[in-house]
Amino acid sequence: MIDQERWCDAQDYEKLHWARIVRKSKAEGSSLKWYDWKAKQLMKELKPVLDLSRARVLEVGSGPVGIVSFIKGGAKFSVDPLEDFYVRHPALTELRDEDTTYLKGMGEALPFDSNCFDLVILDNVIDHSQDPESVLSEIKRVLVPSGLLYFTVNLHTRVGCFIRLFVEFLRIDRGHPFTFSLAMIRNLLRRGAFEALSEEIEDYTRAKRENISSRKMKRVVKGLIGAAEFQYKSLCRKTGA
Repeated sequence: MIDQERWCDAQDYEKLHWARIVRKSKAEGSSLKWYDWKAKQLMKELKPVLDLSRARVLEVGSGPVGIVSFIKGGAKFSVDPLEDFYVRHPALTELRDEDTTYLKGMGEALPFDSNCFDLVILDNVIDHSQDPESVLSEIKRVLVPSGLLYFTVNLHTRVGCFIRLFVEFLRIDRGHPFTFSLAMIRNLLRRGAFEALSEEIEDYTRAKRENISSRKMKRVVKGLIGAAEFQYKSLCRKTGA
């Protein structure tokens, strides 16, 4: 868990990120349509295990639109701590689905009763949170027995995690208070009482190569020093009560 000052610093960084998206959208049109693509991929993956037409779905840390807005399903909800910031910028919310309810809140204290969702989406959020363990505890609480968690996060190798300690000490990357290796994230999910039904792990060597060949100097440096990120994706089932 990080303190309130570090958390607020991370949220200020996120606001700057989305403000850049607003400026880009005004100049070039919306750059948020990738949410639709991710929703289509997720619906395909869920088809054998969940009837979305009857499902209650929650996305935690959805950003301004979220995957949830493009899910073809039952009742849909979104919780994000920056919701009041998003609604002030129409360029961020124009792609929202009117059937999705957007609420301001944190994953550490979800404003819902227990056992009320069939699916929770946590897409690239856990390393931005204030207390990862509490986020997963709350998700477990609001999921029905044997409910599903769609989970993604960018990981680092053990060397990358060591480098990230210095990055965090120097506050170079203010938006990511936490860093995880593959072993760390599997342990976190297991402690949270989630069983992985499927996993996809991006090849680190390829991710490093793509960083080094990037036109962005920040990504090039990450690749050269061994701090390239690689994505972890899993579909998990809640275990226990």
